[in-house]
Amino acid sequence: MRAVRDDRGDIVDFELVLTNEATARMTGRAVADLIGRRVTETFPTYRPLGIFDRYRAVLETGQPDRFQVHYVGDGLESWFDIAAYPQGDSVVGTFLDITLIRQAQQV
Repeated sequence: MRAVRDDRGDIVDFELVLTNEATARMTGRAVADLIGRRVTETFPTYRPLGIFDRYRAVLETGQPDRFQVHYVGDGLESWFDIAAYPQGDSVVGTFLDITLIRQAQQV
C-alpha cells in the first residue's frame, strides 16, 4: 500500500498497489476491484479499528508492527493477525485469518 499524502506531506490514506487472490477471497472482492483503490474508501473500518494509524506509524517510525484485530465491518467478521513492514513510502502488509484459532481458544 502506497502512502497518499496531503500538501503538507501528512499521510491521509493508502492506495492498494498490489494484492493477491487470497486477500480477494478473504474480503469477498475481486483483485481488479482492489488495485488502485484507496484503503479508507474500500475498507472504512480501518480507521475506527486503528489499523490505519498502525500503518501510518510503520512508515513514520520505520519499524515493523504485528498485531491482532477483530475485524467487524465492511462485510467481514474475522480475527486477523496482521504484520506490517515499511518499504520506501509504502507498507507491505500480510493478513492471516485466525478466526478458527480464536474460536477454539474460547472453548
